[in-house]
Amino acid sequence: MFPEDSWFPDKVEVRSPEGDDYNFPIYRWIADSEVQLFREGTALRILDDNHHLGKYSREKELKLREELYR
Repeated sequence: MFPEDSWFPDKVEVRSPEGDDYNFPIYRWIADSEVQLFREGTALRILDDNHHLGKYSREKELKLREELYR
C-alpha cells in the first residue's frame, strides 16, 4: 500500500462518509509499513501536550531511537 521510501508528511486530512473533516498533524518521518498512531487536532509542542496518548507516543519514539543508536 505504501511506497518503500521514507516520507515526511506535515498532515493527513480525512473526510468521513458523513462529510466531516479530520486533520492529523504528523511532522515526522515514516520509514516503515507498521501501523502508525496519530491524534486528530492541532499540532502541539511537547510542553503544551497534557494528554496521556501524547506522552505515550513520545516515550515509544524515544525508546525506538535509543535502540537505533546503540
